[in-house]
Amino acid sequence: MNAIALKGIAMHANPKTDSAAFLLRAPLGLMILAHSLILKLTVFALPGTAQFKRLEGSAPKESLLMALSTRVEGDALFYVGGEH
Repeated sequence: MNAIALKGIAMHANPKTDSAAFLLRAPLGLMILAHSLILKLTVFALPGTAQFKRLEGSAPKESLLMALSTRVEGDALFYVGGEH
């Protein structure tokens, strides 16, 4: 086995742990991605999401598209196993 040193901790690359991580990550990533795309774009639509954010006081309407695209990108990276 190949040992990978990460901050002084020896980690061993194991195909079983990689498969297990994918089996846990894939359904959760799809669920999170579906939440950000389907719920925010089709159920509430952009005006509804903007109104909610305005009532919440967290984001102005102008920054909604940038925040939504960043959220979708992060969710997609989680699905494929990238780090963000």
